[in-house]
Amino acid sequence: MGERIKHIQLFPKFAAMKTWLPIVLAFSFLTACARQQTPPPPEEDVLYRIEQFYQPKPDSAARILDTLDISVLSEKERAHHCLLKARTNQLQWKVGAETDSLLHEAENYFANGKDQFLEAITYWTISLDALMTRKGVKFVLDYQLKALQSIECCRHVDERFVSYSPKPTTEQNVIDNIKYSITMRLGMAYAESHYYWESIRYLKPTEAFFYDNHLYTMHTTTAYGLGLSYMRLNEPDSSLKYFERGYLSAEKRGNREDMALYHSLLARLYKNMLENHLYEDDTEAKTLLLKAVAESKKSLDILGDTLTKYKSDVMDVLAYAYCELHQYDSCIYYAKQVYEMPRSLWKSEAAHYLYQSYLALGDNEKALHYVNLYLGMDHDDVSEMMAVAKVKEEYDLKMELQNKDNEHQMKRMRLYLLIALLFIALLLTLLFVSRYRKNKEIEVLRLREAQRLLEVELGQITGQQKEMLQQRVMVIYQSRVKDRLQRILDEFEAAYPKAVERLKAACPNLNETERRIIVLSFLQFRVKEEADLLGLTENTAQKYRSNIKKKVGFDPISALAD
Repeated sequence: MGERIKHIQLFPKFAAMKTWLPIVLAFSFLTACARQQTPPPPEEDVLYRIEQFYQPKPDSAARILDTLDISVLSEKERAHHCLLKARTNQLQWKVGAETDSLLHEAENYFANGKDQFLEAITYWTISLDALMTRKGVKFVLDYQLKALQSIECCRHVDERFVSYSPKPTTEQNVIDNIKYSITMRLGMAYAESHYYWESIRYLKPTEAFFYDNHLYTMHTTTAYGLGLSYMRLNEPDSSLKYFERGYLSAEKRGNREDMALYHSLLARLYKNMLENHLYEDDTEAKTLLLKAVAESKKSLDILGDTLTKYKSDVMDVLAYAYCELHQYDSCIYYAKQVYEMPRSLWKSEAAHYLYQSYLALGDNEKALHYVNLYLGMDHDDVSEMMAVAKVKEEYDLKMELQNKDNEHQMKRMRLYLLIALLFIALLLTLLFVSRYRKNKEIEVLRLREAQRLLEVELGQITGQQKEMLQQRVMVIYQSRVKDRLQRILDEFEAAYPKAVERLKAACPNLNETERRIIVLSFLQFRVKEEADLLGLTENTAQKYRSNIKKKVGFDPISALAD
């Protein structure tokens, strides 16, 4: 019967629910439909698929981009389309007004931080365009730094960069690949501008990233920049380390031209060490010359008849090494090839080696011919050439003596500066000690004066008044009232209005409980009674008394009681 009544009571509620339930379901359905995102058009996916192959196949990527219907793309993907088109133009060496316009449109959209990943790529692409069109080092560095700033702030990328990648990857790896590609270009730009320490700052972590992730093509370039920067800074050990790591990457790729390049770089490093006297004795110098010859020949063996832009570098090192080894026929053989190469950067050095070799072989006529080429002026005879060489030797000797004198002066200046600094430090120490002692004396005098004033304050009432005060506070203590401690303290302050302030001044390092113990002791309370008033144990009250003596340096309780 009870269940039936309950069912009857709930039925009207169920009937009312039936009226608004369809409305709620309809509203939920409409909300879900509104939230459902319209899938992107397939043209957008095409852009992200092109991202995966446009570098090895820029022509195919350009054809697809040209036929793509951009009217269906969102504003962001239109800017992305412009960016991709500009990058394929660069790979095809189609730089100019069209590429500038595409990059300008991409920059206008992405510069507001709407997509920091594509913003970084935009700035990076602009810097590469500036490098190709020779817009100046400052312009290139500014945009590369902008690109680095954007990619360092980037935390997410469109998931299609990850899902469409031909190799398994992660979002962070996609970001890091672009980041370190930017730092590689930035480091190389600093190296080309002779800012070698800045170059090393960016290239060092970049080289480690590419090597650890087996990106050997990028690593080969990065190791080249690092080794070259260290070589310019005359740090041969670090330079050798990165040249050898770069060679390993080239070897793993099987790229013979890059392997030849690194052999030539090692040869150039040994030459640099010799020119800057980075060796201990003549034996080591000869070892470096032989190493330079060996590395240069390895490079030439790999290159064969191939004419590369650094083949003249290799032959220049060989000419230099053979000249220093006094193998003048071999020096002449390679120096002539360097001198006759079109657009060779080492013609003046080759002329100098030829002059030295022919002079050593006794062929004065040819020696004079090449010294005239080297000096860029005509000479009537060999004697004038020798006079020029003698003047140069005297100048070098004079500069060497001047450098030694400057070095001695610098050492003297450093010594004087060190003595001055030590003297100043001594004066400051004496001043500090003197001021500390003076402040300590002033503090002692102040405390003594405060103690004297406290004694004067406590001695202002007669013995009879003091005895009456003690009787009153004892009556209060024995009354067992709740606030008897405060009443006792009030009685003390009434008898000695300035005593509490004097006590604080005389003993500033005491806390409130310790000062109260001193007052109670002055009023002839025993330790047991003090503990009772303060809500402490007798042992704790006794410890407080001991601590008071340690803090103050004397027993103020006994002093005040006296």
